[in-house]
Amino acid sequence: MDVINLSMGWPVATDKPVLREAFRRAHAAGIIIVAAAGNNSHRLPILPCSYLDVLCVGAMAPDGWPTSFSNNSGFVDGVAPGEKILSLFPSTGRLHPMEFAGEGYEYMSGTSQASPYVAAMAAILRGMYPQASVHEIWGRLFAAQVPLSHVPSSSEVFPMLRDKYFQGGLFRLNGLLKPS
Repeated sequence: MDVINLSMGWPVATDKPVLREAFRRAHAAGIIIVAAAGNNSHRLPILPCSYLDVLCVGAMAPDGWPTSFSNNSGFVDGVAPGEKILSLFPSTGRLHPMEFAGEGYEYMSGTSQASPYVAAMAAILRGMYPQASVHEIWGRLFAAQVPLSHVPSSSEVFPMLRDKYFQGGLFRLNGLLKPS
């Protein structure tokens, strides 16, 4: 296993040394760990996303703006599409999709929809460069980001985005696969 995607989190106050050590060991073994930033629209660190050994992903809306729900701050390494993403949906006698006509699928929103995009990009890069270190893969991902240069002015149009801050930009596949 070369890439792990996580859509889970816990507050810093409940962190345990055994958890930190597990992530440190995975990183040291060359495993790329990608995690969802969380959907609380706040800046508080959420683990495992704010571990140094984890690539933390927030959510971007289809209109190119960060979502109102995505956690944000310097621990969020960048954003990926995370709003109205066609996702698997458990169709049972009680659960039925509300926005998608087909059973077994639904449009979902959250950083849990965004982080798999980045995990997939990391897996593609791992396949292309099997000997690359975790940091080399991260470097290629960061180099393919598009800056979120229009976000500061977004607070005038969308007040809920006021003070949103992401360390990186939009992770994008276009440009990632250019030969080096």
